[in-house]
Amino acid sequence: GTEGVHSVGGSDGARPPALQPQPGVMDEKVALGLDFALHAAAARNLTVLLCLNNFWPWSGGFVQYLRWAGERTTPPPSGKERDAFAQHAA
Repeated sequence: GTEGVHSVGGSDGARPPALQPQPGVMDEKVALGLDFALHAAAARNLTVLLCLNNFWPWSGGFVQYLRWAGERTTPPPSGKERDAFAQHAA
């Protein structure tokens, strides 16, 4: 059977459901959902590896932190660049 799972721990920014919709502000409802999932995994003796941030724009990612810091950001790569990065990261 499976001994562990890998999951996104939350997302950042205005796109719901975001664990951190604004800098330093956590959505308690989303945090409770994450807590519920971790508790359920522990009850099944599963190890959970949480990814707390990433480069993917759909989850906020590092770009969201740059926006919050007032930095100009560039759009994520598209086409072959994005596909090559996704293949490398997988």
